[in-house]
Amino acid sequence: MTPHPHADSVAELDASFYDSVPDGETTTDHDFDAWWSQRVASRPTTQILGVAVPIPTQVPAEIMLRPGKALDLSSDDADEIQRLLVLMLDLAGVDGQVTLDGWLSDGLGSEQLLIIFTWALINGMRPPGKPAVSFARVAGMVEDTQPGKAPEPVNRTGRRAASRTAGTSKPATRTRRTG
Repeated sequence: MTPHPHADSVAELDASFYDSVPDGETTTDHDFDAWWSQRVASRPTTQILGVAVPIPTQVPAEIMLRPGKALDLSSDDADEIQRLLVLMLDLAGVDGQVTLDGWLSDGLGSEQLLIIFTWALINGMRPPGKPAVSFARVAGMVEDTQPGKAPEPVNRTGRRAASRTAGTSKPATRTRRTG
């Protein structure tokens, strides 16, 4: 069996990276659990139905590894939505199950649930350094994808198909590319 051709080509960092300790770094920075709890505690929070919730900066790893699973959920997937929301709230730094149970007993509405779930999902998936997405923006997205309202097509093929179903299609013309 021949070794993998790239097995010996691990990128190495500059030696100074290992030798110097940045100002302010402590042994806590080498304890992941302690470092992570400090990181979570320093994040900005927002009020959601009386609970201060840190704005998510991540989603559960299973969503990252299988994003289509979460993005394709519908209102028929209530148990999965609840499970994932609890995980996202846990990752944000609050007890997800206790928080959700409190919201439910206080009369959380279905639209509120969809907005909170989508808000946590979108903010958790945003790239580092990007600003948080607001509840108003998320509400607009949720309203645009409600049953009975077709989502806006994002590409030319989708717009053409939507216009055909609306009865406003133009005759198809083919152009030949030269070049």
